[in-house]
Amino acid sequence: MTPGATPGTSLPVRPEFPFSRLQKLYPNLTTAQLINANNYDIKDLLSGKVDPRATPAIPTDADVVVAGAGMASLIYAIELKKTRPSTSVVVLEKAHQPSYKIGESTLSPFSRFCNSNILPVAYMLRLFALKEGLDFALVDRDGGDVQYQDIGGLDYSFQLEREVSELLFTMKAQQLGVKVFFGCGVASDKSDISSTSGVKTVGISVAPGLVQKPAAKTSIRAKVVGDGTGLVRALVSKESKAVPFKGMNFNSYWAYFKEDIFKSEDAVKDWLYPATNHLCYEEGWSWWIRLLSWKATPICNMMDYITYLIAMQSANVDHKNLPTIQTLAKTFNCTYTSIVSIGFVVRSEAQDNFPAAPYVDQEKGKDGEKRFWAIVHKYPHIEKILHDSGRYTLLQNYYGPARGTYFTRRNMSYRQDTVAGDGWYGLGIAAGFTSPLFSPGINCICLPSGFLAARLTATQLDAGATAEAARTARDEFAGFMDRHIEGLREVDVLLYNMFRHPRFFNAIFPLFFVNGMANVSKNYSPNFRPAEIHWGNGVGEKTWAVWTPQVFPLIEQAVITDEICEQVEAICLKYKKEYSKVYTEWTKYSRYMRYYDDDMEYHPEKGKRVEPDFPAVRCTQCRHANGIERSPTCVMCDTVLPPYVSTVA
Repeated sequence: MTPGATPGTSLPVRPEFPFSRLQKLYPNLTTAQLINANNYDIKDLLSGKVDPRATPAIPTDADVVVAGAGMASLIYAIELKKTRPSTSVVVLEKAHQPSYKIGESTLSPFSRFCNSNILPVAYMLRLFALKEGLDFALVDRDGGDVQYQDIGGLDYSFQLEREVSELLFTMKAQQLGVKVFFGCGVASDKSDISSTSGVKTVGISVAPGLVQKPAAKTSIRAKVVGDGTGLVRALVSKESKAVPFKGMNFNSYWAYFKEDIFKSEDAVKDWLYPATNHLCYEEGWSWWIRLLSWKATPICNMMDYITYLIAMQSANVDHKNLPTIQTLAKTFNCTYTSIVSIGFVVRSEAQDNFPAAPYVDQEKGKDGEKRFWAIVHKYPHIEKILHDSGRYTLLQNYYGPARGTYFTRRNMSYRQDTVAGDGWYGLGIAAGFTSPLFSPGINCICLPSGFLAARLTATQLDAGATAEAARTARDEFAGFMDRHIEGLREVDVLLYNMFRHPRFFNAIFPLFFVNGMANVSKNYSPNFRPAEIHWGNGVGEKTWAVWTPQVFPLIEQAVITDEICEQVEAICLKYKKEYSKVYTEWTKYSRYMRYYDDDMEYHPEKGKRVEPDFPAVRCTQCRHANGIERSPTCVMCDTVLPPYVSTVA
């Protein structure tokens, strides 16, 4: 029972089971009431001093009101509360509990934000699957040679089941004093955020089942308002409109599968490495994200599990002494399973370029199902892995029959024409979205917008929330987000065109990585730094504006000729050499790429990263993915892990 306890054999901190006890005390407590109860001291709830069934005690006034309890909203609330602890922050969420969302893969900046503000990486890996880098394979319709590019060894990050990640962030926000109310949505028709007087009014719609006596509040006044309601844009839409980007747009189709992780796979190299797998093709690309799913766990048990992780963090339990996932799940009666999110993204204008799959009923099948399998059927390597190998089993209605088995999102690329006003901010994808490539939703939109808005809000409130302070904050946020969203759009145009030809793929990707990595080894920090909000998958680097204007006119040509390929290759080679030479002293590229040396010279026989900073392996017993820099034993089952076998460039 001490912080030095042996992992997997005893618990380093005594478990309390507060929310299971509360649920037992009030058997009819709803999920919203249970989460909202975390706004209070658990001792007052268990003693009966506070009744969790009472009407949500939403205040009449707050410094800040946030619509939606998604990732952008919670990042904003957490960062604001840490930056300015005296700020009163209220988050209103219509749903009764964190709900299903796509956007499951994360990058290093998000990992570092969590390490600084949520839980250390090793703790996060008791809830979420490990992600160590990104693997890309470009396949063709003839089943010929596969082209490979990869990036990894930079940091550990996570594959998120969003319901659990947002529950974790909610509980951390509540721990800091943020009042988060589920089952209490924003009534946009009763809201007014346009006022320049310094006071905004946000209408509230409390679910009938949560209303007892006294009656629920119908509105709340605030000095600053954030809208993190995503595609709903509950408040932002009153002041602005969504505008699709001109030209290229994207459709996506996805579903969930069980994977036989013990089965070998030779269709594509390194398929079992714990990265996000991307199979790319002429019309787009696909994601293959392995998740640890807790969907079958009662929310009271999940909250106990998370409470315990936070308690261990408070007790400074060393990451090597953390209990295994199996031990924690058994202790808190939580059920988990490993699943895979598999999705295909295509350029909208190319969505009809796929022949019907013979194994899908074209009469009875829904559009999303038919389009999903049509892409699979066109490309032999993809069909071999997903359909022919027996490796994957489709999960019917995994997130409920109302959502169905197959998911679809069309023409997803847009920007809001106004992302901020005097005293209000559009957070996350309420401000705009590009495409899922390189996971911009959480990493490059939610995180930067939430973080920057929090810092600007703190400055605005410190200045007395004057009209001048509101305008200054508005202009800085809007200027940043407009540039940022446009930059992420440029990344999409570059990479989706790059997938059209293998010579583009092999020329552009290495330069894209060098540009995005910049001086990574010299500047690496385990904690999040404010400057990271400008990164944007490399768009924030000054070098981006040098080489991309030379490449765009070539790769956007309707017909790709050998001459165009040669010109693109020459441009990319020139700048790859120039930038890699500048950064060679600090950035050891052989650590981060399987097929390149420190001078960014390509070596197809190399095949592994040389002494990566953050190596990963799979457990020989349970096949769970582990970051061996964080633990010598498996975080799932406690088996001693094999060493990472490096190579010589």
